[in-house]
Amino acid sequence: MFKTISAITITACAVLLYVFFTNGQYQTLRSLQVKQVSLNEALDNAKQYKILGSDLTTKYQSIDQTQVSRLKTLVPDSVETVRLIKDMSEIIAISGMTLKKVDYNPEQVTKKVDTTIGTPVSTNPVDMLPYGSYIIRFTMTGTYQNFVTFLQAVERSLRMLDVTNVAFGTPPEKSDGKTPTDIYEYTVTVQTYWLKN
Repeated sequence: MFKTISAITITACAVLLYVFFTNGQYQTLRSLQVKQVSLNEALDNAKQYKILGSDLTTKYQSIDQTQVSRLKTLVPDSVETVRLIKDMSEIIAISGMTLKKVDYNPEQVTKKVDTTIGTPVSTNPVDMLPYGSYIIRFTMTGTYQNFVTFLQAVERSLRMLDVTNVAFGTPPEKSDGKTPTDIYEYTVTVQTYWLKN
């Protein structure tokens, strides 16, 4: 009888030990194993991303910096109005023309961003594009051949430019009251592009 009571007591203790201690520890161990698998996967992914990042850095550093500079000129990170006017003034001068006036709107490049959220306020699809466009107008005088030379220079320009409008006219009279017959006034509207950050 004592043996039976002892066996029942030992069995009951074992069951209680399993229910209240061993099972809890086992479940904790299983939870930690699942976390370990997840963390190992994350660590493997991090190692792969590090390798990819290192490869991309190596590839980027192997690119000729002259080519990078040319790409930044092609489509810059900002409008750079002053640089654009300077570049266009040089093209106009090299073409044998005389720059008379430059019209542009500095407010056109203002980014409308909701600073609390960090997303554009506008839902217009044009505002969601990864690039922006900017319009600037140049008024110049010169001969027709000078103007053709100017257009060819704009076409060869490294910076991405679209001539969207051209208006012709005669220049104002000189102080002696004469208007040169081969000189015309040209108003050229140019659209340029820039990458949004």
